[in-house]
Amino acid sequence: MIRFYTLIAIVLALMNDVVTDAVGNPNTAATSQTVTVNVDTTHPEVSFSFDLEEMFITPVRYVTNGPFVMTIIFTEPVSGFEQSDLGVNKKYTYTDFKAIDSEAIDSVRYADTYTVQVNPDPNDAYHNLGFHIGANVAADAAGNPNTSANSSRVTVEVHRPNVEISVADSDVETATFTIEIKFDGGNGRDDRPLGFTQSDLSLTNNTAGATITNWTIPLRGFLSSTHGSFQGDYGLFRAEITAAQSGSVTFGVSENVATDLAGNGNTVAVQKTVTVALAGSDPPEVSNVDTTHPEVSFSFDLEEMFVTPVRYVTNGPFVMTIIFTEPVSGFEQSDLGVNKKYTYTDFKAIDSEAIDSVRYADTYTVQVNPDPNDAYHNLGFHIGANVAADAAGNPNTSANSSRVTVEVHRPNVEISVADSDVETATFTIEIKFDGGNGRDDRPLGFTQSDLSLTNNTAGATITNWTIPLRGFLSSTHGSFQGDYGLFRAEITAAQSGSVTFGVSENVATDLAGNGNTVAVQKTVSVALPNSLNLNAAPAAIGSVPDQTLLQSNYPNPFNPETWIPYHLANDTDVQISIYDINGGLVRQLDMGHQVAGYYTTRSRAAHWDGRNEFGERVATGLYFCTLTAGNFSATRKMLIGK
Repeated sequence: MIRFYTLIAIVLALMNDVVTDAVGNPNTAATSQTVTVNVDTTHPEVSFSFDLEEMFITPVRYVTNGPFVMTIIFTEPVSGFEQSDLGVNKKYTYTDFKAIDSEAIDSVRYADTYTVQVNPDPNDAYHNLGFHIGANVAADAAGNPNTSANSSRVTVEVHRPNVEISVADSDVETATFTIEIKFDGGNGRDDRPLGFTQSDLSLTNNTAGATITNWTIPLRGFLSSTHGSFQGDYGLFRAEITAAQSGSVTFGVSENVATDLAGNGNTVAVQKTVTVALAGSDPPEVSNVDTTHPEVSFSFDLEEMFVTPVRYVTNGPFVMTIIFTEPVSGFEQSDLGVNKKYTYTDFKAIDSEAIDSVRYADTYTVQVNPDPNDAYHNLGFHIGANVAADAAGNPNTSANSSRVTVEVHRPNVEISVADSDVETATFTIEIKFDGGNGRDDRPLGFTQSDLSLTNNTAGATITNWTIPLRGFLSSTHGSFQGDYGLFRAEITAAQSGSVTFGVSENVATDLAGNGNTVAVQKTVSVALPNSLNLNAAPAAIGSVPDQTLLQSNYPNPFNPETWIPYHLANDTDVQISIYDINGGLVRQLDMGHQVAGYYTTRSRAAHWDGRNEFGERVATGLYFCTLTAGNFSATRKMLIGK
């Protein structure tokens, strides 16, 4: 943020003969003195943030199913701001309004912060909330009132998704038919549920010998969302069923096997029974002989991150559940494969009274502990056939689990620019998150406000912010082709000078929950044509830059004179040397011993009048300027025009 000051000149003068000394001699007239006072005229700006995960990118939107904390951020310390300045309506109330201790906030990003808990009306199933701060409700120390602001949208959804199982005809005469499972989020919303997979569709009373032979999710087109938002029936799943014989089968979905974006578990579906009558086939006689082999599947205490194929992502130990469709005996921890990348602990069978007998009959859990010395794992688990058997002696079938990616590598951040020395008012920088192992996952939670602009003598601002995502693959959180860890900021500078860009630690996380590392800060020098950079912000004078550097001379090309600005990170002896195109020394400017600081104004930058050591004007053409400051040395080109 650029803070503006109004310069007020005050003239102090004393007239003659207004006072006398002890013996009666009157004073002479004093020389008047003009004092310039900087008056702060900047209005505090307001913004909002929430303790919620960002769910939709453009426009930013958050989704939750209950109370949440809202943070109100002022760019300057203010007084007079109270809870009563926050609007309240019947849909929500505020509690626990308080100011954050100034020692606990990030003064680089904001100066004054308040938090309040927002409590939506629990009797209203759906809210779409936006918050507003009016202008002039608070003021900074100089008396400047705040500007107004609107928050991003917060959707509060407490309606549990309904589930419906449908089929074109409940009486079929073909071996193959299709059923549909539809999740309805209420209020005309049909959000695709999180965590719902083929294994969550049960087939019971299955005298038709029906199996699922094809499973599809007919998603139609990508919009934009951290969790993946689609056009069309994106709460729809379709299963192709093949029956082995005449008979019937009942399809069902249990309660809470999936959630919407807000975290509400689904309701129980009304079970759907289909009768199959195949030509020339009679229903089989009921037999009391059990010939069914127990089937095995896996689940994890992790959020499903990728849809096709199903994959989970975490950054540490997790619990794996092994599910048998029938009670079995003989299953032990030793039946689970173990390699150097992970070990098992706390293997146990779940009490039969605690499991959901509609979905499965025998369940075991075990904690998987990845090797903490390995930064990246891509794990898959396998249960071999014939390691356990049901009461009738039928051995289990084999099974493979979905993939679990364990990533402990913190995303690296790199800030880059095509040229650190620019001569245009507008230029572009890129912020790239690299997850390691060749992965460039887009970070969660990273926004424009997480890019800091410091030591900003160029008066630079962010005028455009883009996320150049290229093409949708398939992911609960949004997986993209190309550089989906890339952010691009268009910068506009108000004057010649410099600006340092930075990203703080842990402002974003990868899908596994690892916070980013600190980026190496990037400094860009701006040399606008015909600009001498003589109006550097007063705050820059006397402050200490992060590094010593030589900036482009102003103006360039020039005739007959130019100024050579530079930064000093340490106190040191400074020398400026001018060379011609052949390497011959033309002029040497000894600046003496100088303290650390910014030497970018007319009064502080090195000045060359275009003359050689003998006072003669040099010819037009290309010259080289070398700054020597202690052990530091840098050279730039200069051009004398006609």
